[in-house]
Amino acid sequence: MQLVKFSFIVPIYNVELYLRECLESIVQQGISASEIILVNDGSTDGSKEICDEYVAKYDNIQLINKPNGGLSDARNVGIKHASGQYICLVDSDDWITKDYIERISEIIERHQPDIINIGYTSDVEAPHLSLGENRELSREEGLSAILSDNMIKNYAWANIYKRHLFDDIEYPVGKIYEDKFTTYLLYNKSNHIYYLALPLYHYRTRIGSICNTQDTSKQMKGQIDNIEALINQYLFCIHTLHKSNVANDLLKRINGCAQCCFRTFFKYDNGEKISELFLQLKRLPKHVLKLEIRVYLSAPKLSIPLAKTIYTIFNRFN
Repeated sequence: MQLVKFSFIVPIYNVELYLRECLESIVQQGISASEIILVNDGSTDGSKEICDEYVAKYDNIQLINKPNGGLSDARNVGIKHASGQYICLVDSDDWITKDYIERISEIIERHQPDIINIGYTSDVEAPHLSLGENRELSREEGLSAILSDNMIKNYAWANIYKRHLFDDIEYPVGKIYEDKFTTYLLYNKSNHIYYLALPLYHYRTRIGSICNTQDTSKQMKGQIDNIEALINQYLFCIHTLHKSNVANDLLKRINGCAQCCFRTFFKYDNGEKISELFLQLKRLPKHVLKLEIRVYLSAPKLSIPLAKTIYTIFNRFN
């Protein structure tokens, strides 16, 4: 089989404490025929200097410096510059195992999948091996698994993708949980998916990262973005997949997340976020939402004090 060329995309923003460990885990793969694209997203710490050091040392590493635009923007820039057959996304505070490329190459040689989904470990979790064994998945099986978000996770870095899948798909700039907006669309373009039950990726859980921020405003934005992504997935299920069981599972998550959003937004008297939540929920037919949420939506100009009173009444009887 012809040697497969991989493009590693590493978005980088202020991760000087973790960057060397990440880059060492990639260069130790021994993949001189492949490329490693570092996208420095306007770092203000010593990250750029570390990148310069690795570029000088390795011929297959290139560095793209750009103004800060966020994780999605950095990934999109890296993917546009990629020339490999497969895209490997690695966050700059994480790392991959020594046999990452070896195991992935074996699967490609035997099965030629469009996407390979891999297991992972984290600082706070046991290895995530949801399907339990190596297996091939059809497009429909892969979509059902990814939309259920328990058999296969949406995480961008938990998948290795054929380059062409990104020809008309980008990560949404400015969104938190950008994976939820994108991964299922990539799966929808795939005819052949392979689940590799090995924890080849290590996800680092750290305070201050996008998903573990202590900033209340960012947490609230994350809640809105999560609702928007889930609604996108639900509408895709209804109008494209026609899979009622997956759609019903998504509805349960949407209703639960909406209640959580109201609880947070009322606590901080944040009328702007309540309005944003209304706009997202109005994309759905009212009958699929819980009574409590339908009451809010029936009064678009509801004042925050009155809304909080109604919310308190519902809470008292739940």
